[in-house]
Amino acid sequence: IDLQLRAGEVLGITGVDGNGQKELAEVLAGLRAADAGRMALAGRDITRASIRERVHTHRIGFVPEDRHATGLVLGQPVWKNFFLRNFYRRPQARRGVLDHRGMRREAERLARQYDCRLRGIEQPAGELSGGNQQKIILAREIEAGPRLLVVMQATKGLDIGAIAFVQHKLLEQRDAGVAVLYISTELEHVLEVADRVAVMYRGRIVGTLEQAQATPERIGLLMSGLAEAAP
Repeated sequence: IDLQLRAGEVLGITGVDGNGQKELAEVLAGLRAADAGRMALAGRDITRASIRERVHTHRIGFVPEDRHATGLVLGQPVWKNFFLRNFYRRPQARRGVLDHRGMRREAERLARQYDCRLRGIEQPAGELSGGNQQKIILAREIEAGPRLLVVMQATKGLDIGAIAFVQHKLLEQRDAGVAVLYISTELEHVLEVADRVAVMYRGRIVGTLEQAQATPERIGLLMSGLAEAAP
């Protein structure tokens, strides 16, 4: 993979599922070690950075592919899920003591801001619709102020309203200067938000197209492995 992503840009990564997209996202997030090569963010080498360093020092946000398995703790209440990323840091904790009252108060605010439809913040996250679950994950990552936001399959299984909300939030982040890497097999959703589209095939990027060039026909050709570059 040879890839550049600019601040204030949404770079879409697409392709048939199973062509290396998940591995790419996990390497960037620190969940999988890179076998070789180098990754740099804002001029700083992050190839061997720990997950904690990526999250807090380098400000990498990550929305995982499976919100049930790796995005949320389904049996825990909504308010706790809002803070899985930063529960041990101020203002959520001071000298190792969690501020439950403050966390609940902030969770109420986030639920309103991100239009989460729920009975209350004590409701288990597993009882929410997929769209509301995704809003919790997005809120958690966006509110941390990321420099790079890696988003995988963000609209999979969501209804039209939730898809529009997610896309709007990603474009807001782009306009605020965040670099957004949007990985999805849902081509129509990639084309709606991406400034550039890169296609993965058998673990490699076989073509990168500007938005004006990124037609379904050209992308489909690259996804099938019939061309190494756009015609």
